[in-house]
Amino acid sequence: MKIFRLILTTYISLASYSIALASELKSSPSYDYVEVSEGGKFQNQSLCPGITVSIKRGNDQISLGSNGKWIAIKKDDSIEPSEFIVGDFWNNKHCYVAKKVAESDVNESYELYEIYKSSAPTKPKSPSLINPEFKNGTVISSYRDAARWHKEFLCYSAQIGSPYLCEKRISLNDSIEKKESCDQLGHCASPTLVSSNTDRQIMAVISEEKAFTFSQKGDKFSQNHSYLIKGDKIKLVDFEDLGSDLYYRFKYEGKSKETDAWIKSTEVKL
Repeated sequence: MKIFRLILTTYISLASYSIALASELKSSPSYDYVEVSEGGKFQNQSLCPGITVSIKRGNDQISLGSNGKWIAIKKDDSIEPSEFIVGDFWNNKHCYVAKKVAESDVNESYELYEIYKSSAPTKPKSPSLINPEFKNGTVISSYRDAARWHKEFLCYSAQIGSPYLCEKRISLNDSIEKKESCDQLGHCASPTLVSSNTDRQIMAVISEEKAFTFSQKGDKFSQNHSYLIKGDKIKLVDFEDLGSDLYYRFKYEGKSKETDAWIKSTEVKL
């Protein structure tokens, strides 16, 4: 009886693992990195089922095509191979080619083209991809600007028929990010500060006996007459780093009204 239970438990565990693995594979986009040298050609039918993706490079020009429909996408006189990413980036049966157009010590930028079964490729109205990652039907661009990392999440909208910027994040440090969610029309909600690890709202407690609030105008901050007292709990929604001073924008629910202002980071405890 114990042996039977052991076999049954093992079978269930293997079955559960197989289902989980199949689900993970299904949700993972199909794509590959490709290099094409001068005079070379790439052709593939498996990355985008039903579509033959073709890339050729000759006479310092790159041509992109599908099933006999071609466009010239870029002059390229580099002696290095041209680099591409090819596949179903959003895991929605739409085919794309991303062409690397710039590279620095920390960033690689790509231009995006959509591939069709019966018409020539087109360049959608979407942001460039920078150091792209492909996760669960979303493409994540991440790049370093000065001392901070930025992340741009690109979602696919069936309504507008193209990718759009659905979320923006800017790192304050290794544990805190400013997060903004956006709709397909380009309207973004008010920012909020969240944990990089858990995505939870960042809260803080006033650590000084009296902490004056500030108003912002451009990159200048002026002290208000209002203040919070030690122990008050606030919700952090934005930050402004001036180098010498770091300010948090916060919201505080008082007895009669909500306060929306700025406060020095030295006067709060996270």
